[in-house]
Amino acid sequence: MGTKISTILQPNEQTSLLRGDSQPNPYEPFHPRVKQQHYDPAIEQEREERLLQNIVQQTEENLIVISNARPERLPPQDAIDRANEYKELLSTVKLDNDALQQLHEKINTLTRHHRLSTITTDETTETQKTPFEILSENSITKEEIDLLSEALDEANAAMQHFEIEYVSDLVVPLSWVSSTPVH
Repeated sequence: MGTKISTILQPNEQTSLLRGDSQPNPYEPFHPRVKQQHYDPAIEQEREERLLQNIVQQTEENLIVISNARPERLPPQDAIDRANEYKELLSTVKLDNDALQQLHEKINTLTRHHRLSTITTDETTETQKTPFEILSENSITKEEIDLLSEALDEANAAMQHFEIEYVSDLVVPLSWVSSTPVH
């Protein structure tokens, strides 16, 4: 029904940064020329500097220095567990036949392109292998390529169907509850 007075007076992203000192309503703009008989620019400049200094001080208090924070490395077992979980999740993704066919066509086009770029030297008639062929020898099996192709197709199809629904804004205050350092 009504709004509590404490929620109205708390500063947020809607409140004016340079409001008057004796102003009860933070949403009401401060107009010194209307409230004072004699407008003094020096007093107004001093007031503005003082209020801006308060803003700078509050910003410094809420500042989080991330350069001093040290990232924590995952323990090896946690990394292995995560990798296994990702493998399991990827194995559940299924793509439709059209997406799979498009991926296979792209792979075939890439392979054909690399075959055409093989270099024959003038001294010998033997063909040199391209970097693509050298790197692909004995490293990935055809089954693994097919599995990766399927996963890419499924991921691509899933990305085509993303729907993002706006819920609301999330405002996160940047202040520490305790003064303990971050490790």
